[in-house]
Amino acid sequence: RDLGNDLAIFCGCWLCRTRWAREEYCHTRRLYPHFRSYGCGHSLGGTVMTELAHLLEAEPEFAFERVDVFNMGGSPFAKEYSELKVTQYCGHRVRGDIVSRYFRAKGEMQEYPPRGEYCSHSLRHFLPEPHQFGDMLHAAEAWVGDCCTGVGRRVHEGSDAVSRGVHSGATALVERAISAGEIVAAG
Repeated sequence: RDLGNDLAIFCGCWLCRTRWAREEYCHTRRLYPHFRSYGCGHSLGGTVMTELAHLLEAEPEFAFERVDVFNMGGSPFAKEYSELKVTQYCGHRVRGDIVSRYFRAKGEMQEYPPRGEYCSHSLRHFLPEPHQFGDMLHAAEAWVGDCCTGVGRRVHEGSDAVSRGVHSGATALVERAISAGEIVAAG
C-alpha cells in the first residue's frame, strides 16, 4: 500500500489515502466541534497531512490550527502546494534527505543539519536529546515553586521519572517504526 502511494507522490499525484484520512478526520471533528485541531506527519504521513490541510482549508469547521510535517515525500514532477491562509503550516526537513528534497510548499520551512548517527530521513533527527526532556520538565518546577511545602522537591523527583519514561517510550516508538520500515524495505 505504501509503495503505491510512494509511486503516486513521485509522479506528482495526490493520494487516495488523503481522501480516506479526510473521511475519518471529519467524522471525529464532528464529534468534537469545539476543540482546536493540530496535525503532524512524517514522510508519507507528512505529505498526507499537507494534502489534508489544503483540502480542508476552505471549511472553517474542519481547518487545522497548525500542521507540522517532517521529511515529507515530494517529487520533481509535482506542483508546489499553495499557501494556506487559515492553517499555520510548518515544514521540517533534514538537509540531504532525498525523500523530501523535491517537496515544495509555501509556508514556514526549516532545514536542519544531518546528525551523523542517523540516516537523513530518520524521524530521530527531530526528537529532543534525552537530557532535554529533563530540562523541560524541571522548568515546570519554577512554575510550581516549593513555598516551604516541599512541592518543588516532589516535582523535581517526579519530572526525573517522567523524563526517563517519556524518553524510553519515544525511543521504543521510533525503533518500532524503523523496524517496520526495514521489514517493508526488505520486502
